[in-house]
Amino acid sequence: TACAWRNSDGHLVLYSARGAVRSARGA
Repeated sequence: TACAWRNSDGHLVLYSARGAVRSARGA
């Protein structure tokens, strides 16, 4: 499964079950 949320900077953060974390600015 994957989780998505926005950090304190308002950037969207995606966390995959594989342990990879991706952050997209302005997303």
